Amino acid sequence: MSFAGDVKKELCGLIPEKECCRGAEYSGMLLFANSFSPTSVKLLTESFETAKKLATYCYEISGMDASIQARQSEMYILTVEREEDCAAIFSHINGEMGPFLRINQKNLKESCCVQAFLRGAFLSCGSVTDPKKEYHLEFVTPYFRLAADLMDLLSFAGFSPKSVIRKSNQIVYFKESEAIEDLLTYIGAQNAVFEIMNVKIYKDIRNNTNRVNNCETANLGKTVSAAARQVEAIQKLSRMG
Repeated sequence: MSFAGDVKKELCGLIPEKECCRGAEYSGMLLFANSFSPTSVKLLTESFETAKKLATYCYEISGMDASIQARQSEMYILTVEREEDCAAIFSHINGEMGPFLRINQKNLKESCCVQAFLRGAFLSCGSVTDPKKEYHLEFVTPYFRLAADLMDLLSFAGFSPKSVIRKSNQIVYFKESEAIEDLLTYIGAQNAVFEIMNVKIYKDIRNNTNRVNNCETANLGKTVSAAARQVEAIQKLSRMG
């Protein structure tokens, strides 16, 4: 399993105690799913735990059945098959926002709900690179207004995200290791944060070792060069008698 898959598996193990937080997480997962409209609810994910969690929320919160199918490419597709069920879920989550996908502040009643919502959004559309390769965490959505709402919500929570457009998708991202650690801590991925910190420690030790070796090599080179000049000078004096 990838590092991002491990992070999502850890997050799926967190079950909010408050009903409002469960609703907020459910809202985040739906809004940032691959398809969320009055006629379609679909999530495509590599994480079976994520698909299972959304299916559980669909049943427990909305009273609707969702099916999960596996693809040969190790992807899972969650769908709500009945169109009337999709319409009921959409109306419940999106409220007065109409046909546009926007973050409904009524689903974020308390500060803990913001954490739950961002956790749900990450489960549906987020990814994080293995820290052994680089530091990068991102949310991906094709909707400009929804991405702008996400930027505002992250800023409200104390973060400083950046954004870019990639292949017609809106990318909200972080590249600093400290910011990634803080966000993962905020949404509850403590084990992932410890893994990133361990990788950073290893990289620091390796870099320090390389610097010491390079310094010693450079000093040895200077010593050899100085000795060669001294030998040359002695030989020159010897030839001159």
